[in-house]
Amino acid sequence: MSGHGVATGTGQVILSSPGIFLTDFFSLDRPGAVLTETNQLTDSTVRAKRNEVIQIFATGAGPLTQPVADGAPAPVSPLAQTILAPRVFIGNEEATVEFSGLAPGYVGLWQVNAWVPDVDTITWPGTGGDSRARGVHQQCRDDLGGVMVLMKRHDR
Repeated sequence: MSGHGVATGTGQVILSSPGIFLTDFFSLDRPGAVLTETNQLTDSTVRAKRNEVIQIFATGAGPLTQPVADGAPAPVSPLAQTILAPRVFIGNEEATVEFSGLAPGYVGLWQVNAWVPDVDTITWPGTGGDSRARGVHQQCRDDLGGVMVLMKRHDR
């Protein structure tokens, strides 16, 4: 529309907005793109164990330690890591993040490696209205059952 104003206003720009990929968009239990330490996709029969590292695949990583051209695969060396690591919660327990960056060799795929906490019981308290939270269902073994994996921006 040449010569006509369409809209004006202000908007908030944020550095990152984590969104974990789903393996089945139509499933009510929201199965996430989460792999076990042996690279198996978690589901009702394949579960992550306590004290193992899971791989979470997501989008919305935010700024990286090195630029990667649009449409280019992520480098293998050096790795393109996120400047700020996300906070990862498995149920209500915060997990230690071992790696957060682009998955080497893939285009725009954020990989987060996190330790499954060594606790007897994990409960899911919900997001408490936290708009920064994005969660998916993930299967765990050793009495943890199915729990939520939640990632938050690390800016608050």
